[in-house]
Amino acid sequence: MLRGDLWAWYKERHEKFPTENLTKLAELTHKMLGTPEAPLLKTKAAETWGLVHFCVDKTLEHSHALGRAGPPLHEAGKCIVEHIQVMKNHGCRLPASAIQSLYDTLKRHLLILIDIAGYLPFGWELPKHHLWIHMVHRAIKTGNPKLVDNFLNESLNKLLKSTCRYASQITFERSVLCKMKGAMRSLEKKRKRESD
Repeated sequence: MLRGDLWAWYKERHEKFPTENLTKLAELTHKMLGTPEAPLLKTKAAETWGLVHFCVDKTLEHSHALGRAGPPLHEAGKCIVEHIQVMKNHGCRLPASAIQSLYDTLKRHLLILIDIAGYLPFGWELPKHHLWIHMVHRAIKTGNPKLVDNFLNESLNKLLKSTCRYASQITFERSVLCKMKGAMRSLEKKRKRESD
């Protein structure tokens, strides 16, 4: 039922925002949702962004079924969306007002979760929250977290893995760097041909 609801939501969302180009979740399985005793959503990279929007919409729609946690969970989700929008709306260097917005949305999100922790059916104290705090804090020096911390080149993981597999162990770093340089050039040429 949830899978059908999600696919219908994607279609509806695309009709409302045709230029948004959300990455669809490839599949939704029981394993990805964990168990009732240990719920854990396993998604990767850009597909998570669409799922965040879906969850925010659904926590509002099904707020009554979530009990006291419903409205706060919806607000906590909205904080995530707002937070990411701030990053998307800026380039590498963030103005002080944008960094303040990142702190504000993160703090609001955490305070909501702390406030409702007593009646959440699952734990929220994941290391990701700890890392998230560091990402925002480092934005002052390193710039926009979306360009520094958020796996901008995650699509290259497969290429890097195969490059490492065949690299010389004696000169590993140099081998990987040289081979990756050539592999990325080939990938760029391939992408250019496909776009032409």
